[in-house]
Amino acid sequence: MKKCISQMLQNESDLLNGRSISLTEVKAIYNSLLNEYEENAREILGSIEDNDYIKLNRLITRRKQIVIALNAIELVHEKDDGAQSNIRDQVANVLSSSAKITDDKGEELLLMVTNSIEKVNRSIQKLMIKTINISSKTISNGNQFNHEVTKFLLNKASDGLSKLANKIRVKS
Repeated sequence: MKKCISQMLQNESDLLNGRSISLTEVKAIYNSLLNEYEENAREILGSIEDNDYIKLNRLITRRKQIVIALNAIELVHEKDDGAQSNIRDQVANVLSSSAKITDDKGEELLLMVTNSIEKVNRSIQKLMIKTINISSKTISNGNQFNHEVTKFLLNKASDGLSKLANKIRVKS
């Protein structure tokens, strides 16, 4: 167990200190990233169909990270022409298949997203109208109540002053 942990720490230290990794490790990492890119593309389509915009935003961010990693690997290992052309072909295939999937469902998804946004806009508009109506009625009722309370208080004050004036007249 201790040997395994020390080996892992040594490997991590080697990578941080600039130890180069083998071409097979690079290819494995690159292929893993390509697979992750394809899975990410499928998840993006699913999140669009589900109208899950939070997940979509997270997936798009993740896709950008994957593309950056893929580009970094390509830039570092351009010297190996044979492997590079194979990797470029794989990237081209992944991107073209992703484009085909997106193109096939793009119009449908665009319509779905547009319709969903229109529904949300209509719902928000209805809610705003209801809110404004309720607020208006509440303010109106509050104003009426305030008017009635003020009128009542003025009548009571007037009656009280009138009685006080009568008592003052009687005593004088």
